[in-house]
Amino acid sequence: MLTNNLKNYYNQYMNPAGLVTQLFEFTFKSNRFTMLFNIEVNLQTSIEKRSLFFVKAHTQSTFDLPIEPNFYVPLYFSATKLKAFREFFEVPYNPDANLRLDPAQVLQQIDEALIPVNMNNAPRNVIASGYRVEYPNAIYFDSMTNWTLRNFLKPELKDMHRTPKNKAKIQKLLPDLYPKIKDLDITVNFTATAKDLKTEQAAIQWELSNNDIK
Repeated sequence: MLTNNLKNYYNQYMNPAGLVTQLFEFTFKSNRFTMLFNIEVNLQTSIEKRSLFFVKAHTQSTFDLPIEPNFYVPLYFSATKLKAFREFFEVPYNPDANLRLDPAQVLQQIDEALIPVNMNNAPRNVIASGYRVEYPNAIYFDSMTNWTLRNFLKPELKDMHRTPKNKAKIQKLLPDLYPKIKDLDITVNFTATAKDLKTEQAAIQWELSNNDIK
């Protein structure tokens, strides 16, 4: 199943900006959903993992699917996965073999209905929750770890690198910092201790200067 709308959005907006995660919303069968499209790249192996994570509004119900780099969603569902898919999207079971659920048709309708969510002005804790960032209580900038420099000075740490989840967290919680370090092997360390914007920006600027990043 080719997700054309998602593919076009990625090619037009996400890829040029180096974005690795995006939240969408859509309505299906009168129910509202959000869908998180996420890309994780292992810095050591360059292996890329993409996924779709769905949440049904006003419920705790979730569902996830892998998606390939060519934007095809594998539809070889097991009986258990198909049942979970049908229940999550509330598609009634039809005993008629010719009218049973076709996941491709459901995903095509979803793909056509996707609307990107702009959370630029949302509170940081809301963004952290919506994008399912790691350690969602730690949302304030604390410091940076430059793994290129650290690994040079301490060869025993050569296998330590920024994680894909940390990169995604930087993108969404610190969008002004992200373009400056998105291609560098730098981890941002976050803290749960609240900081006012001026203090946080001063800390970021000090770390950028200390790492000779313009």
